[in-house]
Amino acid sequence: MVEVDGKMYRPSNDKLYSGIVYDSYTGTGEKKLEGFYRNGLKNGKWTWWNILGGIVSTGNFRKGLLYGQWKFYHSNGQLKAIGNYRNGDGTNRDEYGLTAHGRHGKWTFWHDNGIQASEITYKEGEIVGIWIFWNDQGQKEWEGTIEEYNAAVKEAAELAAKIAAEEARLAKEARLEEEARVAEKARKSEEARLAARPSVPIESEDEDLEDVTIEETDLESFEAWDAPPPPPEGPRVKFIPYDDPPRPLTPIRPKYPEIAQEAGIEGTVIVQVFVDKKGRVKETIILKGIPNTGLDEAAIAAIRKTRFEPAKQRKRPVGVWISIPVNFRLK
Repeated sequence: MVEVDGKMYRPSNDKLYSGIVYDSYTGTGEKKLEGFYRNGLKNGKWTWWNILGGIVSTGNFRKGLLYGQWKFYHSNGQLKAIGNYRNGDGTNRDEYGLTAHGRHGKWTFWHDNGIQASEITYKEGEIVGIWIFWNDQGQKEWEGTIEEYNAAVKEAAELAAKIAAEEARLAKEARLEEEARVAEKARKSEEARLAARPSVPIESEDEDLEDVTIEETDLESFEAWDAPPPPPEGPRVKFIPYDDPPRPLTPIRPKYPEIAQEAGIEGTVIVQVFVDKKGRVKETIILKGIPNTGLDEAAIAAIRKTRFEPAKQRKRPVGVWISIPVNFRLK
């Protein structure tokens, strides 16, 4: 067949093609696709298969457009999505790699492990109403409108930018502190070296100097003594390189402790957080806190409840340490 302007013609003449079509994979003979044309346009049921024989997608066309119920499958055979189209033209791919144009009504999506991923309602290809999203462990991570989601994504992106800037500042401070520590150590080492160098004896011109007898020092008469304890060390900034920082999927909203509110205490708590490659908070350390106010604990509790999009290093998720400022302001 020959396609001209989106319509199929018989190669032997100029007539529009009507009838069944199918194709198979070279080498295996497995079905690749099967469907129908009417007057040169896709019409009726169409099905596509992968090279292993599993169904990729199946549904109906009407006059060349996606229409009615369609089902899509993961490569392992698990159902990926199910929903209806109304005159979809096959454009506007979504994050699942599926065409979104023309979606109408309720659509349901699943992770490749069979757990439901999301539930979305569409009208003429646009998201309307409540949108619900679950992670691959079955935990609900979002429920709200698309407007609320876009606002949350914007807020999360702004927070991620602040986190990245704060982390860069702390990393610079840590580097400068380390450089100063090394320089101070070198200075003290040089002073000790100069102090330990034996002095050069110079003959005195004073002839009246009496002979001086230097008694031997009885070291055994000194009692043992301990060196002073080393100065306490606070938490150090831990840095793991990455290309893209972790991004919170929802805003971090701590609960303001009543004791701090009543006392009129405000401030910023900076928490060092380890976010693993699945976006889960595994460790927290207070870098700069406001002790005995409940603010430190509230900041940590809010961060631990937050799920993140993991950091990326060469496009692969990695676990990293980041520093997150949590602001407490009384209205």
